[in-house]
Amino acid sequence: MKRRAFIMLGAAVSATGFSFFGFGKREDPWGVIEAVQNHLFPKSGEFPSAEMFGATRYLKMNISHPTFDPDDREFLPEGAKRLEREYGFLKRSSAEREKVLQRWKESVYGERWLATLVYYSLEAMLADPIYGGNRLESGWRSLHHRPGEPRPRQRYGKYHG
Repeated sequence: MKRRAFIMLGAAVSATGFSFFGFGKREDPWGVIEAVQNHLFPKSGEFPSAEMFGATRYLKMNISHPTFDPDDREFLPEGAKRLEREYGFLKRSSAEREKVLQRWKESVYGERWLATLVYYSLEAMLADPIYGGNRLESGWRSLHHRPGEPRPRQRYGKYHG
């Protein structure tokens, strides 16, 4: 098969959503999660944005740890996929995203998903930076908070689960 024909085949297979030798459409929830966090936590006066304090990074670093709530481990990515499938969240403008999230929170599922995401986003903003969020202690600085001592020296202690 000539190179050009192979590339065209790969593009056609990818466009149809079928998987062929690793090509194909995959639902990646992280882009949706990051977009929602950035929408809910924009930079404002004294407060950092979700991007600035590392909300998505925090979630990615901690979601696979055994102490992370197993229900939330499944719920957050599945909710993001559902939000994208039902509303095309990533393709929308900021004003449209606001309307989508208002509609989304009217359902029990959507309200629970948003509340869970806000919970982990606030945790990312206020946790010790060793856990992956609160980049440059931006969350603490915005609240004029001084952390207690001693601070953690490693991300997790021993887990006996």
